[in-house]
Amino acid sequence: MGVITKNGDSLNDFDSFTQKYGCIKVDFKQQEGERYYLYAFRNDLTEWDFNKGELILITHNKDTVNEISSKVLTINVGEFFCKECFRKKDIEKLSSKDTSYWGHHIWEKTPLRTKKIMQNEIMYSINDMNWSMVKNITNNKSYVLFGPCSSCMTREEYDNNDVIQEKIKLVDDIWENLITEEIMNGPESLLEDILCDHIFTIEEGMSFIERQYRVDNGVIDIIAKDRNGTKCIIELKVVADDKNLAWQSAYYPSCFDEDIRMITIAPNYSDRIYNALKNISNVEMMVFGKDKNGKFEIKDFEVQEPTVEIKEEAQSVM
Repeated sequence: MGVITKNGDSLNDFDSFTQKYGCIKVDFKQQEGERYYLYAFRNDLTEWDFNKGELILITHNKDTVNEISSKVLTINVGEFFCKECFRKKDIEKLSSKDTSYWGHHIWEKTPLRTKKIMQNEIMYSINDMNWSMVKNITNNKSYVLFGPCSSCMTREEYDNNDVIQEKIKLVDDIWENLITEEIMNGPESLLEDILCDHIFTIEEGMSFIERQYRVDNGVIDIIAKDRNGTKCIIELKVVADDKNLAWQSAYYPSCFDEDIRMITIAPNYSDRIYNALKNISNVEMMVFGKDKNGKFEIKDFEVQEPTVEIKEEAQSVM
């Protein structure tokens, strides 16, 4: 390899090197002149500590790093791996592309910009979470990884690990708050997406049947079924004054020869829309918004009665 200095001296004989070392850590530091720092881990150690490798080479040459990586198990700083397998020096599992890891899925239809914000929030807010654990959030199949592989931790151990379960709760809290903001300011299509996949948000026991169901002269947003088996027509709006809502609520139930629940969901209802809907039989008005914790919720629409201030006249006592 043409090495004539002490730097990298141990790499002159790869056969001897691989007998002595079982793994290489590569730390690329762009701010330090785009240098690669290579650390090796000895085979004669009982356990490996990722933070305690022997510095064996500093180089600018990526080809040199690639050559070494082709012959020795190599882990790049920032790359995800099972720390327990590493501690136990389990090179076979560390090298396998089929090793599976415990993680937590994120709703795949979450908008990309929300996913990117979520990555930042998780790394900032949750201890011991780094880029390698959240980078897959922006993939089509979105998920967060938590560290151990399925060989080092059983399902029962995973489900009963308080640290991991607390992290899952925090991840879900971050997602719920961010997706709520996105829905409140987003298009109707996003509201429809999340309700189709989380139909129970509307009512416990409700199940999804179909979306964008075509009838003569219209398209029904969502068709669902309640816990009693009654079909539900669900019409969504992201504004409080959509004039189409009245005729849709009156017409859509007539397209079915069975008992139907007609449910409308909007951020609010203007006076004229409310007055129109209350004159149509069997329309259930619901609203979406934030609960007291800032998370998405759907609840029954309640008419705000005007308050009348009553002033008591002062009485004089003679």
